[in-house]
Amino acid sequence: MATFLKIAFAVLVGILLNVFIFIKANLPNFEDNGFVRSFLPQSVSITEPFDVPSKSVAIAGQFGGKLYLTTDDPATLVAVDMQTRQAKVVNIQRLGDWLATEKVPAGHTALIDSPYYYVFAFNAPGIYVYNLARALPEATYTADAVFTTGISLSATRFVLRQYSPTEKAFRFSRISHHGETRWEQGVSLPSSDMGLSSDGRLMHDDQTGLLVYEHYYNNRILVADTALNEVHSFSLLDTVAPKLRLDPTAPRIMTNSAACLHRGLLYLCSNLRADNEPYKEYIKHIPVDIFDVQTGGYRGSFYLPALDGKLIKSMAIVKDRLIALYFNDQIASFTIPALQ
Repeated sequence: MATFLKIAFAVLVGILLNVFIFIKANLPNFEDNGFVRSFLPQSVSITEPFDVPSKSVAIAGQFGGKLYLTTDDPATLVAVDMQTRQAKVVNIQRLGDWLATEKVPAGHTALIDSPYYYVFAFNAPGIYVYNLARALPEATYTADAVFTTGISLSATRFVLRQYSPTEKAFRFSRISHHGETRWEQGVSLPSSDMGLSSDGRLMHDDQTGLLVYEHYYNNRILVADTALNEVHSFSLLDTVAPKLRLDPTAPRIMTNSAACLHRGLLYLCSNLRADNEPYKEYIKHIPVDIFDVQTGGYRGSFYLPALDGKLIKSMAIVKDRLIALYFNDQIASFTIPALQ
């Protein structure tokens, strides 16, 4: 009983400490953040949102005329028909059996680039390629160390944000079908917390062939070619500069969230209110900022609605429509405003 009380007391102290830190922190959006937005004159139009299964995590891609969403189980997807507004859970038994045989541990992201379905298993660590058209496993690629995110350049080439034992931090690497791993040279931001402060989202733009890395906790966007050579970097609108480490005594606040690439443009959902946005207006909407990935130029912003007060957890642009998956387990389709 004494041990239980000690544990309970420690947990209570931890909760109260976190609450105290949260209350005392200068949280953004209640005060000015030091930047303004230029909103495009044309607003978006929305198709009526509809429900998807609560296990939906992120937009994976398209196959066979349907949009697929990932779940916590790599062998379970949600197939969405945007025309009929229907969504159903799909279990890929053969893929599940394959991953079970490989003893793939939990923790993954996944994407579809038809006809291939890529499972990026962080902790295996490895990449599993499944051919959806043939309903057969295609290939397995083993990574040298754990990774946080990854994308496919083709069915045989991949880029990861992977732990480097040499640098003792997460760095970008490229894996080929020969089993070769090529590491970046000075592309990632420096950090003193193993790369936690530089965590983010890796994307690949088909039109320009560029790799784009969005940081969750600062305003820097990295742009590289597929050989992992830095092309350039640019800053977003906000003033949250990169730090060597995140302050463990402060709330961990993501300034950037869902994002996608389309025809050389980065569409990014910002979690920060601009100084020219009234708080009452901002709280009902999600600002999306647009940047040219080749020049870093800002092209304008527009609002998406916060459905039931919830934010967007994943988005993609399909056939010139922006598809957004919300945290309230709804999906919606929007027109894209014309750029000036």
